[in-house]
Amino acid sequence: NAQSMPKIGFVTSKKMNEKITFNFGIAHGLFEKNDTYTKAPFLHEKFIYIDIKKNDYEFGIGLVHEAIWAGEIASLGKQPNKVKDFFKVFISADGPRLEGEPHANALGNHLGIWDFYYKKQNEEKLLKLYYQHFFEDTSGLRFTNRIDGLWGVELENYIPKTNLLIEYLTTEDQDRTIHNDAYYNHYQYNLGWSYKGYALGNPFINYLKVEPVKVFHLGLSGKIYSKYYYQFKVAKKINIGDKIKYKLVMTKEFDEKNYPSISDLNIYIMNNENMKNGLGISISYKL
Repeated sequence: NAQSMPKIGFVTSKKMNEKITFNFGIAHGLFEKNDTYTKAPFLHEKFIYIDIKKNDYEFGIGLVHEAIWAGEIASLGKQPNKVKDFFKVFISADGPRLEGEPHANALGNHLGIWDFYYKKQNEEKLLKLYYQHFFEDTSGLRFTNRIDGLWGVELENYIPKTNLLIEYLTTEDQDRTIHNDAYYNHYQYNLGWSYKGYALGNPFINYLKVEPVKVFHLGLSGKIYSKYYYQFKVAKKINIGDKIKYKLVMTKEFDEKNYPSISDLNIYIMNNENMKNGLGISISYKL
């Protein structure tokens, strides 16, 4: 999706015993300056996961919190950016009540996910089930928006040397929360959850306007022969009339001994939002 933004962070883990591990981290990032943001806003993110392993299975629960804050918005001016404001963002505390608003809202633009997963290992075969539940306020945190989020199944080596991914995305219950959530959108930071024109997160969620969707997504990848690989992805919105979008990538990896500067060669065919077909090629170099 979007390219990486400048970011600094700290990630670590704490093993409680042979079965239970906590993973957690915190990071600070910087969005871009543009015509909308005359001074680049900051990104705050943090997460904590508990992972439980026993014999050949593993399951875990995670909580991820993200926020855009500070910066300067062309239509609204400079936003709070002091140390005390950071601590408000850290705990999602309210900022000042703006003129015309019935109550104060959380300082900045906040969102996050509850992340649930289950893994089952059977020799070389791996089954993974997961659900990422979206929230933008405490009502979504309490699942008022029902099953909104990303549901997925991943099968590895059930077909030899092949990974199969099946996903279902729904955002149709976002208006059930107290303040009618608008995933990836915000009335102040009106470029929403995007960086340099691309969504930060799921690419099927519109970060410029509220557009509830149901999406079915299928991915397939694997090895053809030696250093030749493929990746095939198809997706379709199923709550509206929509055509299938696809991308097929064929990859050849190069031997480091004979080609020290080249990592791989990719040839791909795909279509875009306007359903125009395209053919492309890319080469990855090692620095």
